[in-house]
Formats: sequence, C-alpha cells, structure tokens
Amino acid sequence: VGAAVSIDSFTPGVMGNGIAILMLGGLARFSAAVASVWPGGRLAPKECLFVGLAWIPKATVQAALGAAALDEVTDSGGSAEKRGWAKEILAITVLAIVIAAPLGATAIALSGKKLLTTDREEHTNPI
Repeated sequence: VGAAVSIDSFTPGVMGNGIAILMLGGLARFSAAVASVWPGGRLAPKECLFVGLAWIPKATVQAALGAAALDEVTDSGGSAEKRGWAKEILAITVLAIVIAAPLGATAIALSGKKLLTTDREEHTNPI
C-alpha cells in the first residue's frame, strides 16, 4: 500500500478530510461496539467501554482494501480525475493506518488495566 502513495497526495484538504472521516468513523465504531455489548448482556459496564475502545483501530481493513480503488481505475483506464480520487482514497487509507493503529494499541494498553478486572462479583450476569 505505502509504495503506491505519493507524498503529493497528502494535501491539507485530504489530510483534514481524512482526519474528520477517521474521527467520525471511530466514534461510530466505538458507539456500535459499546451498544452491542451494553449491560443486560454478560459484560460489566467498564468491560463494555473497553470493547468500544478495542474496536476503534481498523488498519487491517485499510491495508487489505486501500489500493483497490487505484487498481480498479488503473486497470480500467480511468480518467485522470478518477485516478486523482483513487489516489486521495489511498492517501486517506495510509493516514488511517498511521493514526488508528497506534492510537488503538495505546488505548487498549492503557485502558485495559483500568477497565478490565478478574473480579467476577462486579458482573450482574456472570459468565
């Protein structure tokens, strides 16, 4: 993925849009993950928050699919405008990998010690 990205693709507009997309996507992933395991299930509230934090990083998907748009446009002989859009998509993909993976790993490492417990008494519905 990284070899196909040109530094010229990282314009301020692409960077700003990419960061906004990452923030909104991260918030949506966090919310959906927490809502899917919220109490009433088998996890304590703190564990539900940890699940939400653990679901924020998503670099694996970007690494696997990031270059697909550029490959498709290149293979089909797409216009210069479409190649530009595909390069922007790829740049945002790389931005997601560079930002989401380390932030997610840090959030997991720091929050795990505070939010996870081995004390089963905290659960309303123990496993």
